[in-house]
Amino acid sequence: MDNIGEGGCGRACATANVIAHEFGHALGLEDRGHGFDPLGVTQGLSLPEFGREVIMGRPRDVMYSGDPNKGPFGYNTNVDKNVRILQEVNRVKPIYP
Repeated sequence: MDNIGEGGCGRACATANVIAHEFGHALGLEDRGHGFDPLGVTQGLSLPEFGREVIMGRPRDVMYSGDPNKGPFGYNTNVDKNVRILQEVNRVKPIYP
């Protein structure tokens, strides 16, 4: 699929990021909220996201990053709550092998 936005993430990748983000909400993964940035100062990120990703240079995270077109994101496994939830999800056996 063709690329959209400024990043190198095609429509399938961007759609997967949005779906993974919404699954994260359903699972209860840590989410610091979405940013309100009418002037474009924080690149659409909330202040915690901006500090974590832009100032501190940490990798973008599917639950924090505002723009799904920036690239494929993963879940933040530096948060104990997220690790416990993801371990529980991974314990579930697939229905169709």
